[in-house]
Parts: sequence; structure tokens; C-alpha cells
Amino acid sequence: MAPSIQLVSQDPRIWVTDDSVSAEFLQSVDDAFKSENRHVVEKHSGRKIVARNLDFEKDDLWQELFQRISDICGLEGAVPHHRNFMVTEVYGSGQDAHVDHANVDDVAAGDPIDFLDMTRQSPSNSDPRRVVPTISIILYFNSVGGIRFPYADGMQTIAGKRGRMILFENYQDERRPLHKTSATHYGIYFEQVPKRLLVLGVLANETPPMNGSAKPTKGLIYCAGTERDPLFHDNPSYDVYKYSPPPAAKADLIITLDVSSKKETCTVLGRNMAGEEVYNLPYLLYPPFFF
Repeated sequence: MAPSIQLVSQDPRIWVTDDSVSAEFLQSVDDAFKSENRHVVEKHSGRKIVARNLDFEKDDLWQELFQRISDICGLEGAVPHHRNFMVTEVYGSGQDAHVDHANVDDVAAGDPIDFLDMTRQSPSNSDPRRVVPTISIILYFNSVGGIRFPYADGMQTIAGKRGRMILFENYQDERRPLHKTSATHYGIYFEQVPKRLLVLGVLANETPPMNGSAKPTKGLIYCAGTERDPLFHDNPSYDVYKYSPPPAAKADLIITLDVSSKKETCTVLGRNMAGEEVYNLPYLLYPPFFF
């Protein structure tokens, strides 16, 4: 039976489906999280976020999920060959508003991306190899938290629900490589109750039809999260953990000082090693008196 897809926003286009994932797949993830074999990551980007990550190897259930996403979007050759995928439990007081980014080198480590035209992707300001995906996807494994799109023209807040998949576009193709500001979003978390989710994306040179009526679009589905950056998409708001700020510029070293005076004013002139004037300040030697 084909899944029911609901369009809840026109800008950006956001789709919600609650019946695209099998109960068997959801239960398999639940069972895996009963183990203690989880990787914990804690980050502070203005707000504290703690993530417990669990890696899964691709099997028939994962293959079915990726094929279902490919069918929903209208993609060709998009099912990833990569073997490991990550599901995350998140605790936190909230997330900064952002647009998703994916590191293409991380994706290319498991799947070829020769088809990707980098001139049609919106890069991060800090790293041109981190680009905004064409489609972002969130799959919920429990009914906790949600996601908010503060600039969306339509439904702005969507609650998390077990088995719910949210897909949204990040581009208007006519304006590439610019991404949509309206795709800015942030996750809604709780400090005591974990939100369990899978974050994915689609890399492509154009937005797929999302209705199955047009010619399929070449693309690649990937799962966000790597050993290098295991917290969701490669969010620029976390850049402080990857890049040290450039050192502050040092003031020129003053090598010579010349002092001159004229009437009640004294002038101090400083020059650097190259003989350039870097300091010139007059001083009043004494206040004038008038009678």
C-alpha cells in the first residue's frame, strides 16, 4: 500500500507521512537501544545538547526504508551503498535555528558522488565541502519533541510521532546555488526525556518531483552523523568545535619614539621597524590661563 503524504507548507515545501515505515523496523531499533553499547556526545552551542548514538549495519529492513524514501521523493539510484547508519537519542534544552549541511567528503567515503555538481550546492561559509542538501529528512522513533520552522509559510511546528517522517526542501532550483532561508529550523528537545530519531538527507542537483509523476531525479540518500561529527547534520552553529578562531592581530611594535614640543603642546611620534608611522598623539603640556 502506498504511503499517504501530506504537504503542510508551501515555502519551504514540507511533507509529513506517518505510515511509511514498517513496525518491524521501528521495533528493531527499539530493541537495539536496550543495550548499553552507545556512544555519548555532549556539545554546547549556546545550549547544552547530549546525544546517545547507536550505529546500525544495513540489512533488509534498512534497504526497505531507503527504497521507500527513494520512491516518495522520486529518486533514481539513490539507495546508499554505505554499510553503517546512526540513530540518535537526544536530550537538551533546545537547538539554535540553522540550515542543514552535509560534508560531501564524509558521504563520498561510502558512496560515489561524481554526479554532484558543486556549483549548484550552497556551501558553508567555513568549509566549501559542507553543502546544504537538496532534501532533509527526519524519522521519529518516539513521540517526543518536534521541529519548528520559524520562517515557513504554512505549518511552522510539527510534533514528533513514532513512525513519522518529515521531509523538506532546502532549495528553489531557479535560484541555486542559493538555499531557502525559509528552510531554517530547529529541533525541540526535553532535558529529561530523550527524543529518538534518524536524520537523513538527499544530495542532488535539482529538487526531485516528490509526486512520482515526473522523470526520476538522480540523487543519493545519506545518513547524517559520522565519527568526526556525530550530532545530526553538519550544523554550522557547532563550528566552534571544529575550527579554532584566528589569532587576534598584534599591534605593531614601536621601535623609535620622537618627541617634539611647540608652545604648550608636546607631540609623541612612534615608528615601527619599517619606519612607518604607527603612533602620533599630541599632549597639552599645561592648561592655558587667560587673564
